[in-house]
Amino acid sequence: MGQCHIYSLPFTMERIDTHSRKFPGGLFMTVRHLVADDLFRPFEYDFFVRISQAFPLLNKLTIVNENEQEKKLTHQHDEHKQISSIIKFSHLMILDLSMCDIDYVKQLLFDFNACLPCLSTLYIKYIDLEIVTGYFTNNAARVNCSKLTRIIFDSPPMIYSENFHPYFPLLYCK
Repeated sequence: MGQCHIYSLPFTMERIDTHSRKFPGGLFMTVRHLVADDLFRPFEYDFFVRISQAFPLLNKLTIVNENEQEKKLTHQHDEHKQISSIIKFSHLMILDLSMCDIDYVKQLLFDFNACLPCLSTLYIKYIDLEIVTGYFTNNAARVNCSKLTRIIFDSPPMIYSENFHPYFPLLYCK
């Protein structure tokens, strides 16, 4: 089985579905929604860098990948010795991490990995969010989660942790 992507110029589509870690280079100014899935190989840090550069006006990002990352980023405690630059999604408002490995949750929610200043809606597995946020006490994800107004869980808990609502002060849960 093979796949082929054919693009016309000027590129005018608002949504792209990519089914591997590879997509053509260039600048896609009209794309507002990207669905990235790969059933066989993990997405690594450089993939997210390429996405942030190729789709500067992206509003919605959906990640579908159950493969663990092979090159997990480690955060240096010394702010002056950060290993990699922060990936910035300046216009991203909706992030769907409900169909991916927990590594991508860490990659995109930890503020030392990614900057998501407009993030307002998050689709996610409750257990992944609970683990990544250290049961809603870890500050590493607090910055990127602070402006969330909606979180859509795969299956919401019967009772939320006492730290849940203070961690997401603007939240409307569904």
